[in-house]
Amino acid sequence: MLKRKYLILIFAIVFALILIQVKNPKISGPFKGLLGNLINPFVYLYNSTSNYLEDIFTNYLFLINVKKENLKLRSEIENYKFEISLLKEKLTDYERLKLLLNFKDAYNFETIACNVIGKNINTFPGYIIIDKGRRDGVEKNDTIVGHSGLVGKVDDVYISSSLVKIILDVTNNVSVMNFETRSTGILKGDGNGGVFVDYYDKFEPVNEGDLFVTTGLGGIYPKGIPVGTVDKIEDAENNLFQKIILKPIVNFNKIENALIIKNAKK
Repeated sequence: MLKRKYLILIFAIVFALILIQVKNPKISGPFKGLLGNLINPFVYLYNSTSNYLEDIFTNYLFLINVKKENLKLRSEIENYKFEISLLKEKLTDYERLKLLLNFKDAYNFETIACNVIGKNINTFPGYIIIDKGRRDGVEKNDTIVGHSGLVGKVDDVYISSSLVKIILDVTNNVSVMNFETRSTGILKGDGNGGVFVDYYDKFEPVNEGDLFVTTGLGGIYPKGIPVGTVDKIEDAENNLFQKIILKPIVNFNKIENALIIKNAKK
């Protein structure tokens, strides 16, 4: 009885293998006849499986290469962006230096170019630090200008840097005049990052937008350097003078380069 069951099982397996081959006419193999019917399905399954695994492996390698290429391209793009940023900064520096040279040519001063390496502009004391000092020929009270107007004066000189007291500082008084009327006053810092003109005669005309420049009086600042334009006009406390709020010509929040004027002393 047991033998019969085994024979039936073997017959069923052989019959199933034959059906597999009949259902899959594409099955091919090295074996023919009954032996082929028995073995070729296994050959087919092996070939199909190996081809499938090979395709997966090939696609995996392809994806790895694509990922590597993407990473390489991203790195190159970032490098290009960095180089473009440097070129833009160089172009901006070039434009600023060109403006400084225009200022120098307009006033024909003996100057030294410098960079701003530190600053404190909105609180007392108001100052910037430049990268030129004693070994570059900088002296105390040398005038500092930006490409558009007055920055301040050198207050302390070190070997390779200097501290500049800017016009926003409450202790840095500058003799100025209205460019249109030639009426004079004293420029002062208000302690909050702004400037105003004090001691400007109440009966002297002044209008919003008028330009104020240095007078050359006092022996420090040369004459004619732009300082600021009139933003607002108020009566002074003693009622004898007008208090004129100016908008500084120089943007102290953005200043990066400046000129040191060497022949400022009169």
